[in-house]
Parts: sequence; C-alpha cells; structure tokens
Amino acid sequence: MSAAKPTLAFFGATGGCACTALALALKDGYQVSALARTPQKLRDMLEKEHAVPRGTIDANLTIIQGNVTDISAVKKVLAPEGIPVSLVIFAVGGVPKFNWSLFTPFTLDQPTICEDGSVVILAALRELRREGVIGEDQKPTMIAISSTGLTKRRDVPIAFLWLYHVTLKIPHLDKKVMERLIAQAATESGHEAPIDSFVILRPSLLMDGPGLGMDSVRSGWVEHELAPHAARGQATGPAIGYTIRRSDVGRWLYENAIRNVQEWRGRCVSLTY
Repeated sequence: MSAAKPTLAFFGATGGCACTALALALKDGYQVSALARTPQKLRDMLEKEHAVPRGTIDANLTIIQGNVTDISAVKKVLAPEGIPVSLVIFAVGGVPKFNWSLFTPFTLDQPTICEDGSVVILAALRELRREGVIGEDQKPTMIAISSTGLTKRRDVPIAFLWLYHVTLKIPHLDKKVMERLIAQAATESGHEAPIDSFVILRPSLLMDGPGLGMDSVRSGWVEHELAPHAARGQATGPAIGYTIRRSDVGRWLYENAIRNVQEWRGRCVSLTY
C-alpha cells in the first residue's frame, strides 16, 4: 500500500512559480488548500493556463478568500475543516514599482510583504498549536520561494552583482528577513513551535515563458546560517547562473520539494540554468 500523499497549503498561488506547482499537484491527486484574494482568478488560471480539469479543481482544491495578513483566513488555509496540512508553500511576492532613487531604483508595492506574510503564517501556526489543532507530530514543513543574492557567499554571476545588490536591494531585503524568520522558527521547541523544518528555494533571476525542462535546471544547496544542523548530507554549494523560467521553478518545486521533501528538508536550494 502506497503512503498517503501529504496535504498542501499554498500562499501566493497565482504567481508563476506557485501556480505551476499547484496545477501539477492537483493533477496528481493532492488535496490542497489555497489563499486567494480573488478565488475566480485562481480557478481561471488553473483551467485556462494549466489545463487543470474543472472537476479536478472542485474535488481537490479548497480556496479560502483573503490575504496573507489576515490571520483568520490564514488559519483556515493551514487547517481546512480543522485538519492540519503537511506542507506549507509560501510564494508570496510584491509587484515591482519604480522608485525615484539612484541607490534603490526599484521597490515593491508592498516592500515588506514577504516578511509580513511569513510573520502572520508563523503566528497562525503557533495559535493552532496552542489550540490543539496541530499536534507535536503534525507540525508542517514550510517551503518558501526566495532568491539568490542574499548571502555573503556569492551565488550570482559577477555581472549581476550591481543588479542584485543595488537595483533589487529592497525586494531582496524582504526575502532575507523572510528566510531568517523561517529558519529561526524551525529551531524552536516546545508546545508552540510552528514548523518541523523548511526548504528555501533560491532561484536566479526569474523570467516568464515556457519552461526548458528539468534537464536544463541546475541545483545546489547550502545550510542556512541560523539553522546549521537542519539538513542531512554534505552541502554542494550554490549553483550559479543568470536566469530561470518561473514554470521550471514551479515544476522543480513540485517534483522535488513537494514529492521528495524528506531529501530537501533544512536546505537552501539555488536553482538556475
């Protein structure tokens, strides 16, 4: 008898990376809950862009309307009908916005959305622990989409250093805080500890368009400095490259971080071509 599939919670499900992973999971029979400000938009994306049959969506997906800073809605996604999920996929991001500044020319419409969202999700998990909805052996693993270019160790091409450390400084600061919050949460113990472990994906510069396929994707991994003993195995170091398509990140997320989460727990994984 095959093991039961883990249940999934998606935040940021309409993004290019997450929606690809969500569609693959639904087609493969996973039970999923997702947060969406406009549920019909998510349904339309799954049907029209990813060819997920309407019956599959109806049978396998529960959409909770709301935003990631609404803790009541977030709790419903994390424990639909009082049953806690196994994996939390956090793919929230802001909309790029031009900023009249030489040193920070680009910002986001919500410059701290990743920090704010991760704070609320972790707070919601702690509440569910206190309420007895999530037991000690039911703590989820949190999978988050971050970025390269956040650490002291270089994981971007030299030609991209200015782009990452100056042009994209504000969005990357937000991702860095998000990573820190998640890694620290994974080291907590006690009756309110929110998560069991994490997987942090660090794709290189994200691009739209059809994926090139998994044979074109290179990956490497390191430990997070705040959770140095969370991963098993010898770190390979980061994979350094210029770009990657969102659809390939989403497929890698599904085929590896979701379907084979035990191998990747505690790792910060760089993805690139």
